Amino acid sequence: MIVRLLLALFQTALWMQAEASTPTYPPSLPPLYVYTIPESYGNNRSIYENEPINAANPVIAIDPGSFPVTYSIPAYTVNSDKFCMKDNASGLIYVCQGVIMDREVLTPGLDPARASLQLTVIASNRVLTASTAVYVYLTDVNDNPPQMTNLPATIFLLETTPVSTTQIFTVTATDRDQTFFPTYSIINSNTFSVVPSTGVISLSGSLDYNTQSIHSLIITLKDQLNDSIALTSTSTLIVMVTPVSHRPPVFTQTSYSANVFENSTNGTAVVQVSAYDGDRGINDTIIYSIISGNSPLTTANITSPSFSIGLFSGVISVLVSRLKWEFIQHTPSKSRALKGTLHC
Repeated sequence: MIVRLLLALFQTALWMQAEASTPTYPPSLPPLYVYTIPESYGNNRSIYENEPINAANPVIAIDPGSFPVTYSIPAYTVNSDKFCMKDNASGLIYVCQGVIMDREVLTPGLDPARASLQLTVIASNRVLTASTAVYVYLTDVNDNPPQMTNLPATIFLLETTPVSTTQIFTVTATDRDQTFFPTYSIINSNTFSVVPSTGVISLSGSLDYNTQSIHSLIITLKDQLNDSIALTSTSTLIVMVTPVSHRPPVFTQTSYSANVFENSTNGTAVVQVSAYDGDRGINDTIIYSIISGNSPLTTANITSPSFSIGLFSGVISVLVSRLKWEFIQHTPSKSRALKGTLHC
């Protein structure tokens, strides 16, 4: 009984092999099965998991012997981990569960026109098989935020930099997406401006170290195509204002007074005046001099000044001995005013 059963199965297999013909795909050059789908984006992980990528044009093979044809994507072939067939009769191809069709990840570095994934589909009539290539092209979706490549950064500008359209910095950026439509903006300053389309930053207001020595510019970059989702990135440009000497020095007092004995010897210190640089942050060297009121106070035949001032110290001292009180005229208080000047 068992022998007869085995013999019948063997004869059936021989008949099927003799009658079966290799399934054939409709001839086409270039390949018939080329599909184009947009890449997945955001958190929509289920895109194409429940919707076939080729519903309008499923894979179809014809068996001349009218045997039923089944389809499969062989395991361990290229991209078989990304695409699958939920049934073996429809020829419909799905994206495997959990797989994101990210063009920038799956086809990195490829020209957009060649950003495709190739897979192999096998048609079988249980005896013979035939294979065909399927090409899935991924079109770009704006799903990657732009990145500014030269920020954050710090630059230095003289406070005398003229207000003009001359660029002081240019922001550069990249985007992993195929298309990039950048829009730059500065969100916290009226002293600086940026060209929205190029990232060129210019000085649009006057700089003053004494008023504001550091400007922290917040630069925003937006990438948006038509009605697509706007993707943004933010970074910082620090502008350090360098002071320039353009303000006069200032005395710490509006006037000074002192007493000196008429018999004081040469070099006797009378009073010290003091001043500071009018430019905050520069602190240039202060140079002192007496420009008026320093006439002789000794004898009538002596014409040299009576006092000297330390060039850098500001100390006023007796220059000649034997000061004569009587030479101070027209001043009831018997005092002499000395007017000085400063340089820095």
